Amino acid sequence: MAVNLFDIQSNLQSLSINDEWSCSKCSFNNPLMAYPCCEMCEQVDSRLLQGFSITNQSVPTWECPRCTLKNLTISEQCTACGESKSKSNKNETTLVNSSTSLSQTCTSLSVRNRRHRDESDAENIFQHITTYCIENKIHFVDDQFVPSDRSIGIGSFDNISQWLRISDVAPLPDDPPNLPWTIFSSPQPSDIQQGALGNCWLIAALALISERPRLLEHILLTKQINSQGVYLVRICHNGLWKTIIVDDCFPCTKHKRLVFTQAKRRQLYVPLIEKACAKLFGSYSSLKSGNMLEGLQLLTGALGNCWLIAALALISERPRLLEHILLTKQINSQGVYLVRICHNGLWKTIIVDDCFPCTKHKRLVFTQAKRRQLFVPLIEKACAKLFGSYSSLKSGNMLEGLQLLTGAACDHINLKPSKHPLESDIVWVKLLSACESKLLIGTSTSGTNVNRDEYAAVHIHSNHAFSILAAHALVNDTSRFVLVRDPHSRSQYREDSITESVLKQLRLINSARRSTGAFWISWPRFLHFFESITISTYNSDHFDIRQQGQFTQSSTEVIKSYFFDVPQTSSINISLLYHRHNRKARSYHTQSFVLCDIEKSASTTVVGKHYSKLISKRERFTYWEGSLRAGSYVLIPFTTSFWGTNEKNRDYTVVIHSSVQLDLTTENKRPTFLADCLITAVMRGSNKLQKEKEAAFYTPSKDSAMLVFIAENLSTKNYLSVEVNMNIARCIHHSRCSQLPYNTHDSIPPRYRQVIFITEWTHKRNESAQLSYSYLHRFSTQTSDSIPPINTFKHDLHSPRAF
Repeated sequence: MAVNLFDIQSNLQSLSINDEWSCSKCSFNNPLMAYPCCEMCEQVDSRLLQGFSITNQSVPTWECPRCTLKNLTISEQCTACGESKSKSNKNETTLVNSSTSLSQTCTSLSVRNRRHRDESDAENIFQHITTYCIENKIHFVDDQFVPSDRSIGIGSFDNISQWLRISDVAPLPDDPPNLPWTIFSSPQPSDIQQGALGNCWLIAALALISERPRLLEHILLTKQINSQGVYLVRICHNGLWKTIIVDDCFPCTKHKRLVFTQAKRRQLYVPLIEKACAKLFGSYSSLKSGNMLEGLQLLTGALGNCWLIAALALISERPRLLEHILLTKQINSQGVYLVRICHNGLWKTIIVDDCFPCTKHKRLVFTQAKRRQLFVPLIEKACAKLFGSYSSLKSGNMLEGLQLLTGAACDHINLKPSKHPLESDIVWVKLLSACESKLLIGTSTSGTNVNRDEYAAVHIHSNHAFSILAAHALVNDTSRFVLVRDPHSRSQYREDSITESVLKQLRLINSARRSTGAFWISWPRFLHFFESITISTYNSDHFDIRQQGQFTQSSTEVIKSYFFDVPQTSSINISLLYHRHNRKARSYHTQSFVLCDIEKSASTTVVGKHYSKLISKRERFTYWEGSLRAGSYVLIPFTTSFWGTNEKNRDYTVVIHSSVQLDLTTENKRPTFLADCLITAVMRGSNKLQKEKEAAFYTPSKDSAMLVFIAENLSTKNYLSVEVNMNIARCIHHSRCSQLPYNTHDSIPPRYRQVIFITEWTHKRNESAQLSYSYLHRFSTQTSDSIPPINTFKHDLHSPRAF
């Protein structure tokens, strides 16, 4: 007999019909896969706890006014941020210029405190589920990610013949037949065995994470094998941490071997994390294709999920990091495991069971780990659950994998830039700094224009993800070397310049041996064979704050703005993540954010007096890293790509990592406030097109992913008439015109500035985008109507703004 989530969650019978559930705390409508943790207030749904409660009575709590954590009544201080209980009833204050809506203020949590809070919530969930299973003598079955073809997803996997509980899965050929399963046991990057999935983007990120076992501990919240088959995995999705529940049933071959990713020595962490990701994205097949960047964002088999495998290999370098992913640390007879993954910037704890796809010989079909460690298939299953199926894990990059597993932003360095020569000295300094800071670093051999024969000749895998363990220079910085690890094989790489004498010096820096897949390579040859470097900014001592919002649909709609104070000069990382409901869906919009300092007084608000920055990028992830001086700042995410459309999926997450604790206030502001911030940011870092005595025109620098055209009337008495004609406009979105011709006419009052238009690229793969325009201007003593019209009464973004 087995128990499923809907049996336990008897109060939520409508879930299967509506595909959503309403949080009992804040009433936010959550997607089904987020249950039981609300994506808005991050609290566990009380109905779940009541369903397991012996007395069925609620526990009295008070809400912290700073971080909104629910604390027990007996606690006099917030267990997360330390705020006093006495302040919890303080009346909410409406801030200046917040007439459009009430403001909301929250406080950033340290990465460590947020993790501890998630782990505490996960432990409560785990105990309730396992207690229910034990009392009813049943085994946990996850009916949100059932053992069926739907969970495998699109794609042909002929070697899948059955789904088996992990206790029934056959060991790897190199593992002793009687070796017991563990979640992980001294995990190593070389433990991970990619299966039939092809999700190397996730595996690469897992390999990196395995370099830091402490990090792995915070992903796999279930630390022990359990007979109930309940496991919790914590993943960062869309910038928000989510705890995903998975069972211990996996796809297997007829020989009872795991079909997808697994780990040596019968470690369960790899298939568990993979399953959590598959659940998150809808299926295993949805994990195909990706990059290490994606895998690292999530984490910090023939499926094509090497992005996940590479990220897992990196994570396995840090066992402490792995501990924070796999929250269930022990094998349990109930088969309940918790995996913590950061999806869309939000941490999620995913519950998985211990049933996996297997071959007819009872071997795991997908990823697994040596020495019967369960962390690899558990994490993979959590990801498959997150994304909908195992096949949804195909394709990706290490950035995605690392962000899933660490929740931290990643710095992606393209070693093959197309628009300008590579500044190799700057890249070297960045790499040295990252190594000295002991950050997680990955690299890739995809997209290098080096043919397969050349790769084969030097024994380096093409189109593959690797870890970087060290970088070092000899002889006054003239000889530079990089220590690279291939998580899948013993290294056979040789290079004439790396003599035994040189190798002896380099081993003093890092003693990693070829048997672990590690090899030293000279800097010039590294730049030749490798395409990119991915650096995870994960730092457990930093603070983070995560806020969800929606992009606007018109130039007159109020826009969500984020205000925060920096108490002292601090390092700041800002990420803007667009939520993909389908992991394989490409994002063709341009998204941006503007960051300005702000000074408020009783009568005026001044933005950008000392600092302003416009960051713009195509696709779903926009990132900036820098240092901010003490002061007040405002951050506004925006895009015009959804203006005039009926697109419902406009959700995003803003993530701010900082070296100091921040208080962040959210306000809905008029579009003209965004215009003021844009004007100061573009003018400060602009490409000045033309400046005369009484007129000036500005656009962003050429490396911007968008075009903002700003006109400035310096005259004290005359109107400035500006006409813009689009000569060529292909695959662009115009902020004022919905169809060709994209021509505008405006009359700007004396001593005013105006955002004339914004254009963003919309071209898809194999499409070409072109934009060519001209403009004319003249002065007049009288004003004239704008074409197209501008609704100044609704504070249109394009309204003229006074100096």
